[in-house]
Amino acid sequence: MPATSPSIGPVRRAAAATGLVLALVTTGGGCANGGQTTSGSAGPTATATAAPVSEVADPSRVSVPRLGIRAGLRPLLLGTNGELKPPPYGIAGWYAAGPEPGEKGAAVIAGHLDSAHGPDVFARLGEARRGDRIVVRLDDGGSRTFTITGVGRFAQERFPTRRVYGATPGAELRLITCGGAYDRRAGRYLDNVVVFATAAG
Repeated sequence: MPATSPSIGPVRRAAAATGLVLALVTTGGGCANGGQTTSGSAGPTATATAAPVSEVADPSRVSVPRLGIRAGLRPLLLGTNGELKPPPYGIAGWYAAGPEPGEKGAAVIAGHLDSAHGPDVFARLGEARRGDRIVVRLDDGGSRTFTITGVGRFAQERFPTRRVYGATPGAELRLITCGGAYDRRAGRYLDNVVVFATAAG
């Protein structure tokens, strides 16, 4: 694989009538791919929702116990071109301008599928299934548990932006990585794997 810089797909920010920063409008699917730049074609527009007032401590770790997935977390910010900058290899990241996991809305965590050196933190994410638990540890020592309600693999050109980033009535979580075939000419995976989960209890 070429040693190009990874991306998580271009992201634009919008402003609500309230003037607050809103949820994502993404193209290219929001994937932390295996060491490649995601070019991304234009995708649908998400229903924008105002960024919430923080009620939950920042997340520090994420795990999917059945799959043996365990990863530290760092905040993901936007780059100069509006793209969501990916986490380093060996760690996952959460979109810091959106809800923290456990707050109302769809919190988003992205991680790499692989790298030039082998599998990365979300290598097994595509094996997730309905009913699996996701545990997010928080900086204050607490945690939030989510139950997986669905797993999808979507072509990046048809990424379901509204479903992933749109407003939700309660606390939800999305885990995102790459999937499908790897296009060596384009230097990217063609699909995204998205895990959908809701707050347990």
